[in-house]
Amino acid sequence: MGRTRTTLQNMRAFKKGDPRINRKGPPTIVKDIREFIRAKLHEPASKESDRTKLEVITAKLLSMAYSGNMRAVELAMAYGYGKPTESIEIAGAGGKQLFQPLVVNFKMLPDAKRKSNKALEKEIRGLKNGKDG
Repeated sequence: MGRTRTTLQNMRAFKKGDPRINRKGPPTIVKDIREFIRAKLHEPASKESDRTKLEVITAKLLSMAYSGNMRAVELAMAYGYGKPTESIEIAGAGGKQLFQPLVVNFKMLPDAKRKSNKALEKEIRGLKNGKDG
């Protein structure tokens, strides 16, 4: 099966009955692979062992974590307790705000409806700079 060229003919909009429409949804191969791997992990690790492959893998992961492998520690903690939430705090030096929020009280501008946008912007800039309009 060859690759489809990106041509104008292939880039046209869908129409009723177009064979390119995937009505069945995504392929089931991903679901099948997950089920296959889960089934294999629950099989016995060996004929003489009563432990499953999953138990052996988990024991190896924990052994690696105990020996100091940080990636193994991260995996064990993430699967055992869930990943910690990450947050980003944006602040300036010393935790101060990076910018001062501009609050405009339009009651201070009684004739705001009659002024043009440029006149309003000029007056707002004046208020921001501490000047009385």
